[in-house]
Amino acid sequence: MAIVITLSPELEALLRDGAARQGQDISLVASELLASVLEQEEQDSEEAIQGIQQGLEDFEAGRFRSFEDVEITVVERLGGHPEHLLQTVPSNLSERGNRKGAIANQLGTEITWTALLAE
Repeated sequence: MAIVITLSPELEALLRDGAARQGQDISLVASELLASVLEQEEQDSEEAIQGIQQGLEDFEAGRFRSFEDVEITVVERLGGHPEHLLQTVPSNLSERGNRKGAIANQLGTEITWTALLAE
């Protein structure tokens, strides 16, 4: 079956280079690449469908967690905020200017936009 596909010049050059490196006809290389992509897409779809089916079966069998169980935040999963880091932090760091000043104080220098842009 003959199908005509219009390729960008860049893609055509890549395909021609690949075919030349393999010593194969460009049509054969294009056909094999397309078959490979379609096969991978089919496999991905099958795996997704199997995962969804398994999830539905688990749900129907009562194998699931409640929202409250899943609601744990990343910080809680990591054990909370490291208290030793919070002890010396000023309470007003929610504003950018305050954070910028605190960093400058810690580094012992003044941070300016000019300095940041020059880097």
